[in-house]
Amino acid sequence: MKLNLIDGDCYYNHALIYQDKWNKVEAIKHFEKAANLYQQQGNQALYQNSLNQIKNLKNN
Repeated sequence: MKLNLIDGDCYYNHALIYQDKWNKVEAIKHFEKAANLYQQQGNQALYQNSLNQIKNLKNN
């Protein structure tokens, strides 16, 4: 799936779908993209949430 999106929420939601399908690699990629976009937008809460999701996936 190729995404041409600039909305962090879209990447975050796609990451959740990949996570539900046990595709950790793609989930992490999408959470990282979401985190980058949230950081660019100055949304610290969602940026941190995305980083936490990545940390949880890498630890499991």
